[in-house]
Amino acid sequence: MDKETEHNCISKDELLVQTKTNIDKFGLQVIMVNGSDYSPSFVYSIGLFETYNQPEIICFGLPQKLGHEIINDVAELLKKVKP
Repeated sequence: MDKETEHNCISKDELLVQTKTNIDKFGLQVIMVNGSDYSPSFVYSIGLFETYNQPEIICFGLPQKLGHEIINDVAELLKKVKP
């Protein structure tokens, strides 16, 4: 792979450990997926249902940083909602 298409992904095992740790610590994990020529970037949550009994969130076509911030902001609002 050349430098433009090189991926810097963590291993599956590392991702699973990181996801579980972040759900335990923050209530969710946010996953960001880069866009391509045929697919927009997207960002999604894991753990909102498990932690807050609320549906997961996915944001399409936004800059990854903005999608990440939106999901974290929604998670903060969910923390304040009484079950």
